[in-house]
Amino acid sequence: MMKALLALLLCNCLLVPIASGQSFAQKIGQQFEQLRKHGQGQNDRNQNDRGQNERSLTERSQNERTQNEKFQNGFAAPANESEQSSISRRDASDLARSAYQGRVLNIRRDGGNWRVRMDEGGTVFNVIVNADNGAVVRSSE
Repeated sequence: MMKALLALLLCNCLLVPIASGQSFAQKIGQQFEQLRKHGQGQNDRNQNDRGQNERSLTERSQNERTQNEKFQNGFAAPANESEQSSISRRDASDLARSAYQGRVLNIRRDGGNWRVRMDEGGTVFNVIVNADNGAVVRSSE
């Protein structure tokens, strides 16, 4: 008799987790089915909104380009840089390189001038370029 009770107890201990597992699997299956149905409805809405999403992506890429233009080499462009000057950043770099040998390290706007930082054989110096007329002056450093 004791063996029968022990066997019955052991069977019950094994059956309870199995039944719980089946119940859990059924709940997960129902949730999965709901998600799948919701996803199909969402997919239909996504296809209808496709044109709007493409416009949104275009606007975002234009905004990123504008942001990238505000930054050079990961740094914000100087706030006092003026678009109205007749000498651009590129022009200032070209004028400094044509006047002095070396490589350009940095270019920044400093008042009404461009400050072009250059290196020639380990000697670092600044070349000042007037932003209005392009006059080049070398400063020592």
